[in-house]
Amino acid sequence: MTDLELFGALIDRLAEALAKRLSPGAEEPDRLLNVKEASALLGGISADSLYRSPIFKPTRVALGGRMMFSRKAIQALIERRRGR
Repeated sequence: MTDLELFGALIDRLAEALAKRLSPGAEEPDRLLNVKEASALLGGISADSLYRSPIFKPTRVALGGRMMFSRKAIQALIERRRGR
């Protein structure tokens, strides 16, 4: 196989992988956010509100003494509240 053929095969494999990743059925993995990142995602809501409000309880994840926030859960919360 020539270098050009190898390069073409590599491009084809990359295109397939990208198509799988961008397909509507492909799900993005969840990411845990710290309080600053979660606050920014929610438009600057206070850290106190994130920690104490029952609305945000489903987004909280206790991790070794730290409170983190699920990005997917926050996005789902935003979508539900948008639908009101």
